[in-house]
Amino acid sequence: MEVVRSEEVGKPVEFLGASLPACFSGVVEEWRAVREGVGVFPASFRRWVRVYGADREAFLQGMVTNDVRGLVRGRGLPAAILTVQGKVVTDLRIYAGEDSFLLDFPASGAGRGRETLERHVVADDVELEEVEGALLGLEGRELPRFLEALGFELPGSLVLGSGRIAGYPAEWVTASLSGEPGLLLRVEDRGLWDVLCEKGAVPVGALALDVLRLEAGVPLLGRDMDETTLLMEVGLEDAVSFRKGCYVGQEVVERIAARGHVNRLRVLFVFDGEPVPPRTPLACGGKEVGFVTSSAFSPLVKSTLGMGYVRREFAAPGTELDLEGRKATVVPPPFRKTTTEGRKDDADATR
Repeated sequence: MEVVRSEEVGKPVEFLGASLPACFSGVVEEWRAVREGVGVFPASFRRWVRVYGADREAFLQGMVTNDVRGLVRGRGLPAAILTVQGKVVTDLRIYAGEDSFLLDFPASGAGRGRETLERHVVADDVELEEVEGALLGLEGRELPRFLEALGFELPGSLVLGSGRIAGYPAEWVTASLSGEPGLLLRVEDRGLWDVLCEKGAVPVGALALDVLRLEAGVPLLGRDMDETTLLMEVGLEDAVSFRKGCYVGQEVVERIAARGHVNRLRVLFVFDGEPVPPRTPLACGGKEVGFVTSSAFSPLVKSTLGMGYVRREFAAPGTELDLEGRKATVVPPPFRKTTTEGRKDDADATR
């Protein structure tokens, strides 16, 4: 995504299958809020679905890539739903509730993911139900202290809970798009947004979120991975259990693991100049070796940060690639810092 001009503040753009304001004040200001303070954003790009029924655990165990059997109540894990060819239908996070599992989907994958699950429900005692209510996101380095001032203690990663925040009832999960501490809230009363902003949280739009997730090395469904992408190409190994039983797509995942590699890999790289469109070729030695999926200017490195796929022999950090006559250098993910040194000039960065 490109950074918008001031007259475009508030203009809606597509982000992960949902319409979000491009920005509220300015991309760099919003980026800084998360990297150094606290940002709040509409999280309509996530969808929640509950799975009920006596067979819910066994059913999900046979459908997703990670091991949900015995998942402790209130805890979660990353996972994916695959095609039988081992390609990505959607990524998701799964949390164990008291009498259900909560599936936290990207909006761009919720419909296809739910459809895939429901198609495999035969004689199972399983029911899927979409969760109503608005979703808000809170992320930032100072989030634990910010919430503490509101009487809320931020738990560890991938935790499910409910309670009151600033007097408002909410159900929440801990999750992050930026690599900073994060909380995703389901609320019935949208007044909580105003309270959080009054307390100092800065509204963040889609453009800053895009930069933040690139710096954290987070791929987006529909842009950086889809049903043409093998799970192992994406590099989501933390979403896979190699010790569980059968699930849809497992045969391909296991075969790749036994072989030891895939032919291409997702990488991050930096380059100078303007961002480029998806599918822009990446070359080396005059031969095309990959393509770009995402790119955006990063105030953190004062350069453009890209994500894409290259043949595995060109995926090592430090590899130099040709991007339409510009040098693109592969960097190790995640490419972001959680300290504030050396950022005095960031506020002046513009694109």
